[in-house]
Amino acid sequence: MPIKKTLSKQEAIEKVDHMFPLLMEQTKLALHAEAVMEVLNESAVSAKGAAIYGPSTLRTIQNGLLVDLVISLAKLFDPQAPRASRGETVARRHNRSDVASLAVMVRLLKQRRCSSALAARAGFPATEVHEALSKATRRWAAFRRSSKSRHAVTTLKEYRDKLTAHLLLVPPKTKPRYNELFHLMDVAMEMMQPIAIAVSGTNHVLGEYETMLREDALDFWSRAFPAIMIAADEGGAEQLLSSGRAEAS
Repeated sequence: MPIKKTLSKQEAIEKVDHMFPLLMEQTKLALHAEAVMEVLNESAVSAKGAAIYGPSTLRTIQNGLLVDLVISLAKLFDPQAPRASRGETVARRHNRSDVASLAVMVRLLKQRRCSSALAARAGFPATEVHEALSKATRRWAAFRRSSKSRHAVTTLKEYRDKLTAHLLLVPPKTKPRYNELFHLMDVAMEMMQPIAIAVSGTNHVLGEYETMLREDALDFWSRAFPAIMIAADEGGAEQLLSSGRAEAS
């Protein structure tokens, strides 16, 4: 799609349709990484005091899952902020951007021309489309007002920019906490469910999808984790470190 300063109604709807499957895919990828990592961390906590074989290998697995989650969430919550040096407004920045993110999606969905077009093409009552859009935009507004959410996004972006996607000489000031990442994951789910109804007319019950992924992760780790645990007096083993902060490099 050509990148323009302004978008026609048709171009705006096309952009919404193009972004939706990309955002849903990233949401599901993030959910998968979160489920596997969360169950692994819970297994480590429940095995407190136990030593394991191959601790560095397990940390590498944790690190890979964390990086996957960080990258997916950073994509979803990319603010696409206007560039002051270019005199950009938020509207112009989002119109010109070829990035799919929740911020860009919500800005388009808040426009009456988009909501009217989505309601007109839906195969169910228009009121349901407007209710879904209202739910998504209200959740986004609450998210933007929350200092907890803003801090989580700021920390995530700095971590992604300075350490995960790039390797800058000045390291990030802090690392994201697991609970901050999980909070952003919850927000993404709460946003994408009503957006799915409004844009595609589909009911993506992401909570059920998350439960399925968690059950799959439990099925794996309930067998894999006991296999690497050894008696502490055998030697040559090391405790698995479990931290409240992300440890990816």
